[in-house]
Amino acid sequence: MFRAGGWNGQEIMIFVELDIVIVFMGGNYDKKTSLYKLLEKYILPAIK
Repeated sequence: MFRAGGWNGQEIMIFVELDIVIVFMGGNYDKKTSLYKLLEKYILPAIK
């Protein structure tokens, strides 16, 4: 995976093996929700 991080949870993630790009644009100002937990629990299982 390649990634670029922005301000307060904005992320671009490139998964070459899966041929997908995932972008988080919303602010994560309270830091209660981990983007990586969302990715692992919901997003990646949905596309496999």
